[in-house]
Amino acid sequence: MMRQRRIPGGTVWDIVLVGLLLLGVLAALRVAVPRAVWEAGYRTVELIIDAESVLHVARRAGADAGAVFAALRDRGVTSVAVRERRVEDLISHGAVALVRPGELAAAAGDGAPAWLSVPFGRLDPAAPAEEQAAYLVWQPGALSADDEEALTARLLSVGGALVAADPVVWEIPARTPEAPRNLANPAEGTKSIGLGFDEGQLRAFGELGLGIALRPLDSPGFAAGDVDVRLRALDHVPEGRSLVVFDGAAVPGQPGSLGAWVEGLSAVAAPVAWIEFAVQRGLDRLVMESGGGAVRLHSIGGPELHGLEPGTAVARWVRAVVERSVRALYLRFYTESPPGYPALTGQELLDLNLSYVGAIAAGLEQRGFALGPAAALRLPAVGAAVVFVIFLSVAAATLLLLRLFVRLPAAVEVLCFVAVAGAFSVLGGYTGRKLTAFAASVIFPSLATVGILRRLAGAGKERAWLKALAGLGAAALVSFIGALYVVGLLSETPFAIGIDLFWGVKAMHVLPPLLIAGAFLWERPVCGARDFAEQATAMLRRPIPLGYVLLLGALAALALVVVLRTGTDLLPVPGFEQWLRTTLENTLGVRPRNKEFLLGHPLFVLTAYLVVRLRPPSLVTATGAALAGIGQLSLVNTFAHIHAPLAVSLLRTLYGVVLGGLLGVAATGVLALLLRIRARGEG
Repeated sequence: MMRQRRIPGGTVWDIVLVGLLLLGVLAALRVAVPRAVWEAGYRTVELIIDAESVLHVARRAGADAGAVFAALRDRGVTSVAVRERRVEDLISHGAVALVRPGELAAAAGDGAPAWLSVPFGRLDPAAPAEEQAAYLVWQPGALSADDEEALTARLLSVGGALVAADPVVWEIPARTPEAPRNLANPAEGTKSIGLGFDEGQLRAFGELGLGIALRPLDSPGFAAGDVDVRLRALDHVPEGRSLVVFDGAAVPGQPGSLGAWVEGLSAVAAPVAWIEFAVQRGLDRLVMESGGGAVRLHSIGGPELHGLEPGTAVARWVRAVVERSVRALYLRFYTESPPGYPALTGQELLDLNLSYVGAIAAGLEQRGFALGPAAALRLPAVGAAVVFVIFLSVAAATLLLLRLFVRLPAAVEVLCFVAVAGAFSVLGGYTGRKLTAFAASVIFPSLATVGILRRLAGAGKERAWLKALAGLGAAALVSFIGALYVVGLLSETPFAIGIDLFWGVKAMHVLPPLLIAGAFLWERPVCGARDFAEQATAMLRRPIPLGYVLLLGALAALALVVVLRTGTDLLPVPGFEQWLRTTLENTLGVRPRNKEFLLGHPLFVLTAYLVVRLRPPSLVTATGAALAGIGQLSLVNTFAHIHAPLAVSLLRTLYGVVLGGLLGVAATGVLALLLRIRARGEG
């Protein structure tokens, strides 16, 4: 028989590993505590109202727009979102005309204006309509001098050329390999050209005491020189009362204009908005290059808003502020009757919208938030020493996870430790931090579940339900260590805003249950290759009853649902679950996560009870433990959402453990009753 190597246990090396874990906790707290203090003072929310939707409803009601905006100000609205004007606006108001190739050809004939002969002669009948030039036409004096200057400057930037002066005719040619700056589809692209802001409108809002959420447009021909022109609109706004919310899928003119935006925004001291669930190209670089700060903004688009009852929308706005550090809300008026309301007159619709905005403001104030201009979210940088200590701590935890399956000599463990810590450190930067945070999110839920349940397996059978409940608390504390490590590694501005994200959300919902189940099926750590071969052979030859196979199939289906429901909308939320979420939120202020208090934590208590009372077969324990691990991994994942305030994550976790523990105790009571009934039947 092969002589087994001496296994390290109770040695100095074990003390070192435990010491590293505790040192990592202290390092993480050095980050977490100041962050929690800063978040406690970050309580001012900016209510932004969309000007276009307000003007639409005011016109329908026959109300004075200024009076409506003043009423909104009195209800807590901080600023007005003003969009940049487009060529399309000039067309809709009849100031200019856009003539397409087909319309040009139809208009040519006897009595046609002389200028038509020039563009008509340039038409290529074989070319598709979108590849033909388009023509903008207006009468001299129809535009103000400022508008005409802005329009012609932008037309020149997309290759436009003056054809005639009476009327004024500009040709906008299609893109060719020789002219790559031209518009791909002139007939449509011309309408989206931005022309700057209506300074009279901005001045009027300023006189009402309202700030401005400026919406520069990412439009054709935008260049670095246009940045100062757009930001000049903020001259009418008092300092500290403006926010820049880019309009479109990219920062205007990026990447060539990013430097100009950095300088311009710094000069006007206006923060930029990071719109939740939206992607705007170049905004991440702009935020980082300008100092790393931005305001998290939540918006509900018009079509989506009109599918929501006002009360539901109000709850969503408040939730975004409370749970996700959103500090700017981009509000729109209902421009038609919302669900559950009869057809409303214009005045009734206006009154409903004013009440709706007032309810949002009241809901925020009831939760302790102030209304006013939003400040940029900026967390301090995490020190290199803190990061390095947590690297070492997670490397130590990796060895403890490895010990669930194999026991190595101390010298080999030291080499493994150095290799793991070195890998984290060599990667460095955010990559190393994200990889280490992911490792912590997998390791600690696995250690918590396996370690506590194994300890309970050797406990006495008396008061099994109380031991099971205490086991849940102990497992939550172990998992919380992993959560602290994630907080210590990722509590910086890019993660808090959403520029950078935690890695591996899906994987962290799959790996811990697999590791937990594997650890119980493996039953004991092996020593050496021969021991490994013998245990692997025995495990593979172990018969599996049909009932267990069905149980494993149900587990796999449940795990698939959990993964698909994580961070996506691949599966719809049932009506009952939506009701439960709303009820818990209204009752507790912050709702616990369903997979913790309804699934993982109750199953932990139930599995622990079975382990203490019945010492079930390893396959039953492995199945229950894998499901119980879902609650532990969800606990760590809660703190991986750096945009959520730490106080909210702590409260959500506490609620989950308490409610889940109570449900678990109730489940053990039912099981104990069934066992008694069975025992009486057999007796």
